[in-house]
Amino acid sequence: MAETQTVNVGAGWSEGSLCSGPGMIVDGILKSKRRFVVVDGDNQRHRYMRLDFEVQGALERQFEGGVEVEALSHVTTRVRTGHLNSSYVSKTERSDRVSQDDAKKRISASQAAMKVEATRFADGTAFLVPERVISGSDLHVGDHFRFRTHGDSCFIESLGVVDRLTKAVTNFSGTSGEADVGDTWAGKIMANKATKEYIPGDDLEGVDSDEWDDDDDD
Repeated sequence: MAETQTVNVGAGWSEGSLCSGPGMIVDGILKSKRRFVVVDGDNQRHRYMRLDFEVQGALERQFEGGVEVEALSHVTTRVRTGHLNSSYVSKTERSDRVSQDDAKKRISASQAAMKVEATRFADGTAFLVPERVISGSDLHVGDHFRFRTHGDSCFIESLGVVDRLTKAVTNFSGTSGEADVGDTWAGKIMANKATKEYIPGDDLEGVDSDEWDDDDDD
């Protein structure tokens, strides 16, 4: 592991002051890690781990009444043009996806404020996770992780490692298990697709379905 980077900040510094916005749910491959220490104006040391990820995908976190709800990769409305299942047209109504460029823009102000040095990886993006979140956990370079950012910032709020074979997620912030990713915090929030079908002239309501798109985790 590379040497520790130490950054001095002014009096009254707080992580929360850099964390406006809804935040993101990010999938990425860990490329490198190093310790990162923030020394504030009162000479208090705040310990983090800097994690450089190759970002695979991101969704914007969604909230209703202060409670986090599912973020969707896309919502497609399928309008039937006849009574045959094959007779319909599709229209994408909504997507919570965040492009890689947009994700980098969202966290760039916090990276600059924290004097985060540029990553040496062409597709790398640097994030900071408090040591308390990953205390006692081993983070291995090359593993696939899924995490939530604290607002639109480079600070990680919750972190989990994704099993490549089973897609199960172990959440370093409190939950772990062998359940499918759909049973974990990340899977519940990252519902991948909702589809509504409408039959012209039919009084039946459309059926919603949430599916996990395995292509996002390959």
